[in-house]
Amino acid sequence: MNLKKVISVLFFVYILYFIAYGTKNDSLICDMLLRKGADYQFQANDSAIDIFNNLASFAKHNKRYFYVAEAYNRIGIIFSNKGDYLRATIYLNAAESLFKLMHDEPSLSSCLINKANLELFQEHYEKAIPLYNKALQIAEQFNDTIVITKAYSNLSRCYYYLNDFNNAKKIAENAIQKFTNYHDSISLANSYNNYGAILDKLNNKQAAIQAYYNAKRIYKRLNQTTKLVSTYNNLGNVFKDIKQYDSALFYMQMALDIKRKNKNIKSICISLGNLSELRLELNQIDKAESLAKEMLKLADSIHDKTQQMYAHSYLAEVYKHKRNFLLALTHFEQYHTLYDSLNNSDFKERIDKMVAQLELKSKDSQINKLLKEQKIKDITLENQKAEIKNRILWTYFYLFIILILILIIALAHFLVKTRMDKKQNLLENQMLTYRIQALTNQINPHFIFNILNSIQYNVNQHDYQTANKYITNFSKLLRMILDNSQQQMVSLLVEIESLKLYLDLEQMRIKHKFTYRIIKKSDFNPMEYMLPPMLLQPFVENAIWHGIMNLAEEQKGVIEIILTEYNSYLCCEIIDNGIGYQKLQHSNKHVSHGLEVTKKRIETFNKLFKSNLNFTISNLENHPQFSSGTIVTIHIPSKMN
Repeated sequence: MNLKKVISVLFFVYILYFIAYGTKNDSLICDMLLRKGADYQFQANDSAIDIFNNLASFAKHNKRYFYVAEAYNRIGIIFSNKGDYLRATIYLNAAESLFKLMHDEPSLSSCLINKANLELFQEHYEKAIPLYNKALQIAEQFNDTIVITKAYSNLSRCYYYLNDFNNAKKIAENAIQKFTNYHDSISLANSYNNYGAILDKLNNKQAAIQAYYNAKRIYKRLNQTTKLVSTYNNLGNVFKDIKQYDSALFYMQMALDIKRKNKNIKSICISLGNLSELRLELNQIDKAESLAKEMLKLADSIHDKTQQMYAHSYLAEVYKHKRNFLLALTHFEQYHTLYDSLNNSDFKERIDKMVAQLELKSKDSQINKLLKEQKIKDITLENQKAEIKNRILWTYFYLFIILILILIIALAHFLVKTRMDKKQNLLENQMLTYRIQALTNQINPHFIFNILNSIQYNVNQHDYQTANKYITNFSKLLRMILDNSQQQMVSLLVEIESLKLYLDLEQMRIKHKFTYRIIKKSDFNPMEYMLPPMLLQPFVENAIWHGIMNLAEEQKGVIEIILTEYNSYLCCEIIDNGIGYQKLQHSNKHVSHGLEVTKKRIETFNKLFKSNLNFTISNLENHPQFSSGTIVTIHIPSKMN
């Protein structure tokens, strides 16, 4: 172990001892030791074991038996991860006994999961299954989703490895239902992946493909590229089984591409071997040879005998097909040499492991007896009174230093928070100012005057139905504008409803010089997307008055509002067939002031909410129906709260 790590761990434990001695707060010290051990658990196992052993000793001395049990549980996990299964069993059995004595059911279920995992690692599947079932039974009483997740996932694996595919299928289906209810996406994707493997074994290939597709969709959404590799490989193998070779090659190549990015040489070798075998089956001999040679080169670079063996096997088959029997024989001999070497090495390793375990059992017999004792021996330090007083003084000194540090941190936090609050208030005031300007633009006197004139005209013409429709739509629009102006954000559904009312009024007012349509290109819920109120109206107003109204009298205007959902955002496109943005810029006519206000609103909104809302305006090109026009593209992030 690194000397600096040893010194830091010992210093930390020593400081905690002084604090414990001065404060007598046993639970606080135990919690601190537990957290410190957890920090080291996956970084430096030996340091973590030292801390958990100190925790166990301290907790024994102060009769805090929960912490004793939890320390043994953590040490058992560390030994399990190191492959020291005998020591792991000793510590986990001790933890289980203590949790049972304390009737601590939630902790007991977690400990049982660790014991079951230990049996799973050793391929003792029959022993692992009852432990998982017992842990699952306890966890479901307390709705412990973490334990339930682990139990379902690993139970399915146990039945799968025992070739009991029907039971594995039932467990996997239950797991999918559970994780769907829990909204646990990553566990749901893992369950779909396991489910696909089970269905593949049951020869239900199409259902297996669908399960893998479900897993792939979730992994891609969560950007789980490592998990995607497994799913792509599985899909490739299933398509290969059903003779759909193009799809098999596609997914195997996708898996290989991800592995190349991750630079996992051994994993790359496996994919190259799979692709070489498939190319050989398709009689694409040259491609199979190239893949196998690359595999051998990579295997040589990492001195992996297993991958070297398989690479020689593939090359032997390739040269056999090429009728180059001399080279085929050479690779075949190298394959057998490596095969014999690996078998001898595995046998020696098993013998050495058995001898080590037998020696360890005799050495650890005394430890096992000590762990079963219920009475804990008191560890006392025989120090003189002067020494004790000196320790107390040191304790108060450390506490004083800690207090000073806390005050400094609190002051710094207060100053930073005050500064952030000022900045937040400034942004909110700017947002309010731009919202008022946007409201003014939407209900400006010129717009109201024109609507009232249109109503008066229809009344004078005794067209009361049209006048009534004007009044109804206008009142609805005003109510929605005023209601929405009180909100910082509204749903896309509300924004579209107010936009429809505005477009209907403008249509009636300018004698249906234009038509409009709102198109949803993908299936999504408009209530899930939030945006600042009155955001889209200035763009539509600009399309009508600066685009369509500049068309020739006989030409009819069209406005399209297209909504398309992508992975991380919603794209809203506002398209008109007017004179075009570029032509409008070169003319003397100016663009609506509302667009400038909208741009400033979006900039302030992004600063305030740390969002990425944005828009672009450009000339319409290559449209299948319109020869000219303008397109406004607005990107609305999916997570805007």
